[in-house]
Amino acid sequence: MIITVILALVGVVSLIAVMTFVLKYFQQKGVTRKWWNGNYLKIIETLHISPKHKVILMSCDGVHHLLLIGSQNDLVIQSGFSVSDLDKDREEAEKINA
Repeated sequence: MIITVILALVGVVSLIAVMTFVLKYFQQKGVTRKWWNGNYLKIIETLHISPKHKVILMSCDGVHHLLLIGSQNDLVIQSGFSVSDLDKDREEAEKINA
């Protein structure tokens, strides 16, 4: 009886550990989903700014969207920019700071 309980406990703990590693792997790689019409949705980066709020940078068909997700309100900070726009902004900032 005690051996069965111990084996069950070890099994549950090992399943939790495996799921933790799997979720961390997908969080680091970015989760890509292919929708029925061929569009791609990808979460590029997530930043927790408080216990209830986080900022999410996501991409859909190569167009980026910056979202603020909170406990009651969700807000689109910036939408419709691409990687080339970010590169141009970075180059302008480097010129100003140089």
